[in-house]
Amino acid sequence: MRKSIIERISGGGIFAYSIYCYLLAVFIKVFKNCIPNKAIRHELKWKQERFFGQSLSYKVLPADEYIKRFEKNVPIYTLDNKKVYVFKDFFVSVNPGGTKSYIHDKNKNILLQSAPDSQYKLSFLTFPLNMKKRRVIILDEAVDLAIMFNNNYWHFTFTVLDKIINFEENGYKGLYIVPNVKYIKELLELTGINKERFIYPVGNETYSINKLHVINYMYPEYFKYGIKTNAFTMKKARDLVLSHINMSDIDKYPKKIYVKRIGTRKIRNEKEVEELLKRYNFKTIIPEDYSVEEQIKTFYAADIVICPHGANSTNALYMRPDTHFIECFGVNFIYPCMLDISKINKLNYHMLVERAANVGCAAPNAPGIYSKDYCCDYYVDIIHLDSLLYNLDEKISSCKTLEKIL
Repeated sequence: MRKSIIERISGGGIFAYSIYCYLLAVFIKVFKNCIPNKAIRHELKWKQERFFGQSLSYKVLPADEYIKRFEKNVPIYTLDNKKVYVFKDFFVSVNPGGTKSYIHDKNKNILLQSAPDSQYKLSFLTFPLNMKKRRVIILDEAVDLAIMFNNNYWHFTFTVLDKIINFEENGYKGLYIVPNVKYIKELLELTGINKERFIYPVGNETYSINKLHVINYMYPEYFKYGIKTNAFTMKKARDLVLSHINMSDIDKYPKKIYVKRIGTRKIRNEKEVEELLKRYNFKTIIPEDYSVEEQIKTFYAADIVICPHGANSTNALYMRPDTHFIECFGVNFIYPCMLDISKINKLNYHMLVERAANVGCAAPNAPGIYSKDYCCDYYVDIIHLDSLLYNLDEKISSCKTLEKIL
């Protein structure tokens, strides 16, 4: 096989691949903005971040491989069918925003469990682990939960809150490092756990931890099949949160709500949707205008919730049994993450899926349809929605009539 120029100069191997990645990343970084096609620019940006992640200065290793190569005597225990490693004298370095961190040793060996995105979009050039320029804080015992995606409300609830419940039931007495985000603070206050147990990083600091618990998150499964959350543990989390909320004024909240999404994956014909919903006495809410406690109470009080798929669907966790949750999806991103939760909470779950793909947004045939253009806005079929609401209204009215007779 003919060798490339880089292979002939460097002698090949991993070193050659790293040089190749670096040069290609620089090329993309310089020239990507000259390309008029937005989709191609977006794809090149991902490739740039992926290649920059192959830095010569950093090594990203799974915990098992790290133990095999560097440290044989690492205690391991099981928590809710997941391995937890206990590393001694390890470091957690936090990004400037205080929302994300990497677990590493003093030699810049980073654990893949804290940086699973390193294989496709991690850029260490924007997040240097130079501890000489950082504020170092010494902790005795901690678990780092401020990692990939966990600053998102949905991800924090379903990949962190359940872990905290598991740790507490297992007798853990240490600290939790969590993303420094307002709604995460509000949610954790509703657990009743001592607020001094939580660390909200300011940003650009490094924690030197004597005893660091590292969870094997198994994130690669997430991209294919969805995060494997223990629904029974989430029910415990739900009950715990609800037990710390005052429900004395619950009757003032609306019975039918439409959750308006302000980010990507919005509903394109939303005005038409809202006109239809007025006929059924729905109230439109924007969750960002409410505290976490108010959001939870709004979902808890509702008989019917219509919600575009996204972080706001998280609050369906707090809905009452026998209520109805209608989740809307664009054809390019169909990920019904709330199915297990709906089942265990005895919700009536309905999917409302766009009929046809948007132009240029074809999605592959996969267990969860997930295309590169998953951020596309989409249309809701008004006839389908009207039919669904009409039938639900008839069903709810019949149940209320039957209750009066009984």
